[in-house]
Amino acid sequence: MNKKVVISLIMLNVCFMQFIGILTEENKSATGFGFAVSKNIDCESCSKTTSILLSHCFKNGFEIGYEKASIEDSDIGSSGIQLGYHFKNDGPNLSLGYFQGEIEQDSFSLIDVEGLSLILYSDDGMYFGFLKNKLTSDYYSGEIDDESVKIGKMVNLSESIFLGIQYTLNLDNNIEEGNIGLGFGFKL
Repeated sequence: MNKKVVISLIMLNVCFMQFIGILTEENKSATGFGFAVSKNIDCESCSKTTSILLSHCFKNGFEIGYEKASIEDSDIGSSGIQLGYHFKNDGPNLSLGYFQGEIEQDSFSLIDVEGLSLILYSDDGMYFGFLKNKLTSDYYSGEIDDESVKIGKMVNLSESIFLGIQYTLNLDNNIEEGNIGLGFGFKL
């Protein structure tokens, strides 16, 4: 599995995980179900990554989410859980998140992933985030530290339907490539 494939999965994994917290008003709770598609725009041989997401944000700002992702035309996928906390303010809002998951091939775990995220966002859904991930693998006998930034916009199309678009740039010195992601979902 090449590093571009791994980075594409990681970029999508934390792309839309905190979507419900960003869209939920202060002191309210919500549950959401979404779909996301992502493509590395600087890699012509890379396939699209698709994802299914489920997330719940509590009234106190705590959010928990689960995601299952796969790469088109391959047997490589990922799954993970994210915990986050949203600090809602009159000015910019802040979300701190922790992600833990794995990348697998044919149901065999290849890489364990842990990550931290810091996201600043406005009440209208515009956001900017920084992601720090640590990937470890006994199979590949190695460890990768990965950093990326993301900018995007989440929009409520109606009371229960939302749309999101995001650009993520990997800051790794060896991979200066970007991912574009599109998400769509329902707030329950």
